[in-house]
Parts: sequence; structure tokens; C-alpha cells
Amino acid sequence: MLFFRKIFNFCSFNNLQIHDSLKEQLNALKIKKPSPIQKLSINILKSMKYQNYYMAAQTGTGKTLAYLLPIISLLKENTNKKALIIAPTKELSKQIEKECLKLKFVNIYNLQGKINNLQNEEIYNKHQLFIGNNLNQIQIQKNLLFCVIDEIDSFIEFGFKNELKEKILEIQNQETKGIFVSANYNKQLNYFFQETFQQRNQLKLILEQKTNQNLENIEHEFAFHENEIEKKQNFQGLIKEFKNQRILVFANSNISINDICKLLQEIKYTNYVIYNGTQQTEEREQSLDKFQKQQAKIMISTNLASKGLDFPFLKYVINFDFPINGFEYINRAGRTGRAGKNGTVISLYGKQDVKLVEQIEMDKYNIQL
Repeated sequence: MLFFRKIFNFCSFNNLQIHDSLKEQLNALKIKKPSPIQKLSINILKSMKYQNYYMAAQTGTGKTLAYLLPIISLLKENTNKKALIIAPTKELSKQIEKECLKLKFVNIYNLQGKINNLQNEEIYNKHQLFIGNNLNQIQIQKNLLFCVIDEIDSFIEFGFKNELKEKILEIQNQETKGIFVSANYNKQLNYFFQETFQQRNQLKLILEQKTNQNLENIEHEFAFHENEIEKKQNFQGLIKEFKNQRILVFANSNISINDICKLLQEIKYTNYVIYNGTQQTEEREQSLDKFQKQQAKIMISTNLASKGLDFPFLKYVINFDFPINGFEYINRAGRTGRAGKNGTVISLYGKQDVKLVEQIEMDKYNIQL
């Protein structure tokens, strides 16, 4: 089922089948050269030759634009047509909306958790592109060209495997094309697709060749501690060393987040925000906004911030708690080193983490899942 398409040496977006107005806007944004996944995806999605597409590429390589550019091009050419994009979180859905606005495409409606708005004739007729964050918002309507499920692996991780399969099968019975997107192509996803699509030709795979590899421009550092006291001392030492840098700190639990806050307060460090699932949506969005606008130098988070969020300025990731597997490590590491920039991941680890650390150190660029 797994195969790679050859990446052609297109030198610019002029060689790709996207609307002229989008080419002009990309030029205005100083985005001159398509990334490998954009080269692979844009023309084949624009052709609408296949019923379903699965697209995977490393974090920070332009996957969102890879599907937005052909979709918006088709919507501009067919003003009565529609498209639906579903992401696993409100934050990611808003980020996708921002990408559309950067392209000067404003005929958008953010469903914002509302389930039945696609069935509202006035809303549906007035807009072309709908963005949501709930699988129940997938309601196939007339003239719906594409249904995109971004970060599809997150829906499986969150326990929505059966609902996801049901919605994908619903798409199959319509003229709507399905586009499924993630940063990693792993055994779990492979099994899910084999289970969902009985025939190989039902799903077109578009995979960047380094999909399951961590970014080569990221430096990986590992700091061992014998006990919790040493771990906390190591962490405070890192914060003092990088006090003027932007840092994303990962914890495995909310209890650990509380511990991190106390450690920062002990060294009189106050310029940080917290981002986790227990916060109200408004509070979480405020934290994210402060960090993205670089008003806060440190953001402390659980794995909620490990996927989908884009921090182009971020140079350092610190794993206060070591991730439980290579898959989590890749996602956390992928928050830095975006779009070819250099980044550093510093991981604090204890005796219980040694086996996974050795595995990662042995093959940093082909981390086993």
C-alpha cells in the first residue's frame, strides 16, 4: 500500500496548477519556492482524479498550503462549489483560517463547534470554504468538492476511530473527495486505512520521503538525572542559561505543569504562559496568542501543543518530562526547526527513560514508532 511519488524539480509555483491570483499573493508573501510536499500534492489534488487522498509530510513543511492552494484554486474557478476542512482543535482550525486570509481568500465560514450550520441553506449558499473542529460537522451537501480531515491521527489518538471510519465511509457514497492529512505515517494509520479502504485504488498516498524522520536541522540533547531534585536543578539551570530565548516546555501531566511553575517562581521567572486542556477555551487562546506574538518567552504545555501549532520563531523545546514513545518525541521536536530553520530539543530523562533515549540516540533521523 505504501509508495512514493517522484518529486519533480519545479523551480516555482508558476509550474503548478494554481490560480493566478494565488501565485500573485504567494509572491507578495515572499513565498517563492514550493516545498517538496507542495510539489507532490498540488497538481494531483487539483486534478481530482482520485476519490481519496492521504498526504503526509514532516511538521513545518507546508502541508496546509499543500491542500489549500489546489482547493482554493478550484473554488475560484467554480464559484458554486464548496469545501470543508475539519481539524482536531479550535486552535488549529483558526490557524487554517488565518492561512486562507493570508492568501486573500475571505469567503470562509468557521463553524466554531456548531454542528448543523452546513444544513443552514443561507449560510451554505453564502460561503465556499467551511472550517470546523468536530467530526459531527462532516455533513455531505450538494456541490461539496472536498472534505479535508487534518491531523487525522489525532482523531484516532483521541478515541474517535469508529466515528472517523463512519464519516469516511459516508464520504465514499458521494461525489465529494476525501483528503486526509498528518505529519507521520505509522503502523496505526496504515492499519486504519487498510481496514477502512478494502481496495488499494480507493486511496492515493502522497508521502514525502522523509515523513517518518525527524527534522535533520534539529539538535537533540539529553540531560540525565539521578533523582527529582537533580531534575529540577537541571531545569532551572537551563532556564537561567536561555532566559532571553523563546522556549516551549513539555510536561506529561498538569501536576508536572504546576511543578514547573513553582520552579520558575523560585528563580523569579514570571514571563511564561500555560497551555493545557483544563483551561477554558478563551484562556487557552489568550496564552497561545501571547506566545505566538512573543509577548511571553516561555509556554508550558502538555502534548496538546505538540501537533498542528506553528511557531516559526521557536528555537528551543525542553522536555521536562520525557515523552512516552518515539511518536510523541517526533511531534514535540517538530515544534522547533520549522521550515528549514535550526532548532534544539533538550530532554530531561531518568532511569526509566534510558531505553527510549538510547533508541532515539542510535538513529535520530529514523526514530522508530
